[in-house]
Amino acid sequence: MLKINIFFTIVLISFGTFSHGDLDELIQHVTNKILKHPDSAELYLSRAKFYRLHKKFEQAQDDVEKAKKLNSNIETRLIQAEIFLDQDSVIIASKLCEELIKDYPNSSDLYRIRSKTHEKKREFKSAISDLKKVLSLRLNIRPIDIYHLIDLHHIATPDWIDSAFSILDTGRIILGHLIVFDDYEFNLAKNQKKYGRALNVADNILTKLERKEFWLFEKAIIYKLQQNTKYEKRNLILCKDAINKLPISFQQNEGVKSLTKQVNNRLKALDMK
Repeated sequence: MLKINIFFTIVLISFGTFSHGDLDELIQHVTNKILKHPDSAELYLSRAKFYRLHKKFEQAQDDVEKAKKLNSNIETRLIQAEIFLDQDSVIIASKLCEELIKDYPNSSDLYRIRSKTHEKKREFKSAISDLKKVLSLRLNIRPIDIYHLIDLHHIATPDWIDSAFSILDTGRIILGHLIVFDDYEFNLAKNQKKYGRALNVADNILTKLERKEFWLFEKAIIYKLQQNTKYEKRNLILCKDAINKLPISFQQNEGVKSLTKQVNNRLKALDMK
């Protein structure tokens, strides 16, 4: 088997990672390999992914067709559906998904892509249903699936905020108690003025961290929003103490220096009241 896993790893990086020059080099590199191994479906699929990132969709589809002739597996056909979606050929992408789902009823990637086709057609409840199916399969679940499901509920349902917190709890059951979920929940609660919940989340995060200065400051902000001067000031002082206990080299970090300045300015403003 050809050792080209590095290319699949690179492709998984976000779309904004590569410049056109980088992609041209990678495409040429794979092209050179194709010249040596013209019967490798994997290589054609790899180059198709790079063409897709480069927004050269016609070349990408050509390579997918070549890969399909050599090995028409589900990955090849899903990439083809995604390329059609990139070109807003939603009906074709949707048809491909419907054909595949008969043979691959337990493919999380398939439901994920079909959800995108529903979303493009503004069929938000169907998009939600497919993402819920992705979660129920518990295969290759990513935090972004959780966030996207919350976004769809925000669009489609009036009681979305309660659904959002429930979806985050589901994410924790599947992926564990990741701090990224806590951070997301804190900001969600803060933005929706669910201040009590935001404080509970911050307290939970503080139990997990050795460095506490940032989250003490975040708690102070919540108390400020609640107009609770007493507890705002208490957390600002705790934050300042936490910063002072850091090694000097840490205190000289630009982020910590900026935080220190914000804390001191706010304490000064409170003392003047």
